[in-house]
Amino acid sequence: MIARPVSLLPFHGLMLTVLEAQGVQYVPFRPVVSLLGLDWKMARRTAGTADNAELYGLQELACLPTDVYLGEPEAVEALLAGQNCSAGPASAGCQTANPGYGYPEKTLLTKQLCLRLDRVHMYLARVNTSILRAKGKADAADWLLAMQKEWAGALYQYEMHGIAVKAGQHKSLKELFVMRRHAIGEEKARLSYLIALALDGLGCPREEEAQQEMFGGAA
Repeated sequence: MIARPVSLLPFHGLMLTVLEAQGVQYVPFRPVVSLLGLDWKMARRTAGTADNAELYGLQELACLPTDVYLGEPEAVEALLAGQNCSAGPASAGCQTANPGYGYPEKTLLTKQLCLRLDRVHMYLARVNTSILRAKGKADAADWLLAMQKEWAGALYQYEMHGIAVKAGQHKSLKELFVMRRHAIGEEKARLSYLIALALDGLGCPREEEAQQEMFGGAA
């Protein structure tokens, strides 16, 4: 599949290029592996097994150069509309019928192994931190284990209560108050429980005072 860069995403100290192909967003896999200090060949082989590849949405994408899209977006539409692409072992060469944008008539599309953007955290959640420690990467293991524990708590809240709120995000908390205002019965009780959990995480155990201060007394 041919993908185009659509944005840049800050991700735990990295700047990942977000790619889009057939309406789905992806990020390159290798920088995520490098973030953890894992062996690339091993990580690629493990992620590429049948079930893992499906879970992570692993795809090899032919990507337009980032500077083509970010520098002159109109050129992308012209390039894709007029191209005649043929895949090769390392890259795909595209002959464009629209050379007026200043790009060469032959534009190389580099191939990258990519994960679905919405599955990156699932990949990280399944990394064995003991392997990182065995490789002497204690700091990376500590950081990732803390993230995995946070995600485990969020998954529990989602499965048990239907929704999970990331501690410290006031916007999400305000949305919970608005949702509760229009809820009734069991749904309202569930939202009240989630609001209490979120307020505890913010160090605001008294709901009435927090409402008055942050949201003008919304109930």
